[in-house]
Amino acid sequence: MGSWILTAMSVALLLATSLTASTQSPAVSCPVPGPALIPHQFECSCFFQCNRNDTIPALLLRCPNKLHYSETSPARCEDPEEVLCTPLITTRLTASTDPPACPSDQSALDYVYLVSNPRNCSQFYRCHQGEAQLFECPSYWYFDPVFEVCTPAKEPSCPPTNDEKILLPHPTQCNAFYICDWGNPVLFYCPSTLFFSNKTKECDFPQNVDCNRCHL
Repeated sequence: MGSWILTAMSVALLLATSLTASTQSPAVSCPVPGPALIPHQFECSCFFQCNRNDTIPALLLRCPNKLHYSETSPARCEDPEEVLCTPLITTRLTASTDPPACPSDQSALDYVYLVSNPRNCSQFYRCHQGEAQLFECPSYWYFDPVFEVCTPAKEPSCPPTNDEKILLPHPTQCNAFYICDWGNPVLFYCPSTLFFSNKTKECDFPQNVDCNRCHL
């Protein structure tokens, strides 16, 4: 039996989320042939379980009670001072006026959940004990709500000439867009509360705009 197998005690404590329903390739990759356990991209209390001969993680596992995932401990979840965690840098933002509803049932309060911001898909909320803290992925990365990680988005590409007016959606911000100027994308923002519609090439009310374009 390999060292990746969880102990009975840790299985009882961990909370597992199946990832098999996703068709997106995440910004985390499993070693082949595996199986293996790998750390989360930036949340020290989470880690992934990888199946044999599969590069996409199968389960997202969560340590309880502010414990951190340990690659060396048989228990897998240890006190933070016992674990070296070097996550991808994310930026904590000021509190939102409209945070999401975090999981509130008693069985979920001890675990960390990462929830997308519906107004800006480069941002996410870190939910713990029913409270939400707003964070942002690195520039030109979007938050993947299935794997709960940040994933790089494609930067806009403009043609070298100005034969016609070209407007492009921002890869992560619903209220932003680019106008191409001789090969250079120039950033613009919609008026407050409006989103850019890639279909009509205009700013419109959010309910009229499909802003799920972070995978462009």
